[in-house]
Amino acid sequence: MERLKAWLRRRWLLVVIAIAFLVYILLQINNLTAIARALTRGNYFWVGAAALVQVAYYVLLAYVYELGFAAVGVASNTRELLPVLLASRVVQAAIPSGGVAGLAVFIDDARRRGQSAARATEGTLLVLLAVLVGALPVIFAGVGYLYYRGVLVAYFVAGTIAFFVFTALIAGLVFLGRVRPLALHTLFRWLAMVTNAILRRLRQPPLPPDWSERQATSYVEAAADILREPRRLRFLLLWSFVLELVNVATLFILAIAYNAPPSLGAALAAAAGDAVFSIVSPLPLGLGVVAGVIAVVLSSLGVPGGAASAISLVYRGLNIYLPLAIGFLFLRQLRTFGGQRY
Repeated sequence: MERLKAWLRRRWLLVVIAIAFLVYILLQINNLTAIARALTRGNYFWVGAAALVQVAYYVLLAYVYELGFAAVGVASNTRELLPVLLASRVVQAAIPSGGVAGLAVFIDDARRRGQSAARATEGTLLVLLAVLVGALPVIFAGVGYLYYRGVLVAYFVAGTIAFFVFTALIAGLVFLGRVRPLALHTLFRWLAMVTNAILRRLRQPPLPPDWSERQATSYVEAAADILREPRRLRFLLLWSFVLELVNVATLFILAIAYNAPPSLGAALAAAAGDAVFSIVSPLPLGLGVVAGVIAVVLSSLGVPGGAASAISLVYRGLNIYLPLAIGFLFLRQLRTFGGQRY
């Protein structure tokens, strides 16, 4: 019994996340069943090719995180970041938080590796900003194609505007330390106060008295590092754009798999819908929303309804549900959840 209590004290967060994730999977059982049925209707060769492209997507996304961390002076490598990335997807699905919980996994992992938590925070926000900006050319192309075909609808325009607003907000957070350092120091003092109040309730020792000043100073220095090497920032943005093109390629390949007329314009429009509504949807990872948007976009562009539905379901299965399953296996190995490997 004592051994079990000791294990729970060390792994309680893992237990909470695992239970929440399993409940989430049970609630998504109808979607998973629909994806399984859709998989049986496609050309296995092309579906397999799309799956391999999505594997490349996640490896590339881990590399983008490595680039983002390097820009703010946080040591990391793609091989070690990939399990953290996949596990962070599970946390995002289990804890509705607008993606903040997933970013916290990266920050805590960096801290446990002896890196600055403030710089890791700046790095994760920088990667988020780079991914958002990298998606803009695809969004512009997709919206333009929908307008050209006369099927651009109000909700898509509204979602795109909301996406731009969110991108501007993240840019402000990334460069706050550069343009408003005093405001940043005030923010960290407030965070320290709130954190200490929570720690007192949990009967844990408070943060060191100089915590807020050290973290704010580190954040300001990280923001300065980003602007000091613009070539590194351009490289990060370039690979973030390539990342979005990988999703376009996946949708194009799936169109072939389901005997739909392969169209670059349709793939761009569907990828634009994915990029926009994965962010602005109130549900974690855009689950239950993005698949519907993609199907409607493809149908409006002439793809038969059955094929449009299958493409959207399998795409989301490869892009979201398969990484969630793999990420769940990595959870217990992460330092954040009491593991020792990652």
